[in-house]
Amino acid sequence: TTQRPLGASPRALRQLRERRSLGSAMNLRKHFDAATALFNEIEESHLDSNDPAILAKVDEGIVHLEACADLVRTLAVFSANEELEDINTGDIKYILVPYYLGELVLRQVDHDRRVEHLRRSKALLEEFLDRLLAVRAVEDKEHAQLTASVAQGAVVGREERIARIKQEREVREKLKAAAERLARRERPADDHEELDEEDRDHAVLWLHTAKFGAVDTLASANQELEMLLAVEKMRGEGKGHLLDQQPEPAPAPLQTVHIPPPTNRQAYDEVRARQGFVVRCAAF
Repeated sequence: TTQRPLGASPRALRQLRERRSLGSAMNLRKHFDAATALFNEIEESHLDSNDPAILAKVDEGIVHLEACADLVRTLAVFSANEELEDINTGDIKYILVPYYLGELVLRQVDHDRRVEHLRRSKALLEEFLDRLLAVRAVEDKEHAQLTASVAQGAVVGREERIARIKQEREVREKLKAAAERLARRERPADDHEELDEEDRDHAVLWLHTAKFGAVDTLASANQELEMLLAVEKMRGEGKGHLLDQQPEPAPAPLQTVHIPPPTNRQAYDEVRARQGFVVRCAAF
């Protein structure tokens, strides 16, 4: 990143960026659009996560997102001191690059490198949450709450989980409505038109939807990493035979779970909270 020039206004910064290489900016947009399209295909697929077709899309998405990260740095898309209101509307979505990269890294299947992938995913998702704070997309209090939610993981109480699920659902519904409005709107052929307030609202909602997915994935990654490191420690201490001698746990008895109809929102949210239901952030 680059420091904001002394005395430079947000407008001057935007004009400076508009003079940067158009070809590189177009490549950045193409890489990002390709990556988010692949992410959606993975999320919506009914194939197993180990399926070669899914793993190929994961690898391809990672390649696109790593290219995005390089271009964001090369083009100095973000300045160290700017806040969300200073960032070009069309650039806001690139704050999501570490989020999507962290999600896809965690979907890689390589048991010998699982700890490495978990650590990299955690670093990327934490970078995303910290970036939200840096640009003031979230305030200090909310950032602290998000961090606390990651640390608590599955220990979060039922009422708190229900409240967070409701908040997440409201943001997702707003994002969906904003995306539908943009899809219905007639746009001129010129892709470089000045983006209006609707585009900006959509981009900001996209950030707020992703923060919920980042918290859930971080909490899950922390638990898995802690378990794997404990296993590595036992094997290093020569206690691996104790792990190998552990009998296969008996499968938990099947339970009938009543899923209320969507119209009964309170009951529906309670069921989701009991199950620790996680909804990923699809790209809109």
